[in-house]
Amino acid sequence: GAMRDEAIEQHKKGQSDYDVFNTLPFRDSYSAITKSKAWEEASPGTYFGDIQASGIPIYQWASWNDFATKVMRDAFIFSANVENVRKAIFGPLGHCGQ
Repeated sequence: GAMRDEAIEQHKKGQSDYDVFNTLPFRDSYSAITKSKAWEEASPGTYFGDIQASGIPIYQWASWNDFATKVMRDAFIFSANVENVRKAIFGPLGHCGQ
């Protein structure tokens, strides 16, 4: 659909997670790159109620060396509060396992 097509076009422009998120000091900061509050859009916490209501099992991965330290903190908080069947893995890699 339209959202998929828009995402494909965004990826063609070559923006990276680092370019987007490293410049956003706060969860509600506005990104000029995505023209949105990118942290809010990307965080599962934003969709917590819907995720929990769905009952769908969750597999979550986070790294303590990620440039986006909010990701690791949020993964612990999310995992501790969601009631869905879940598996969380935390490790020493950088962003996206690099």
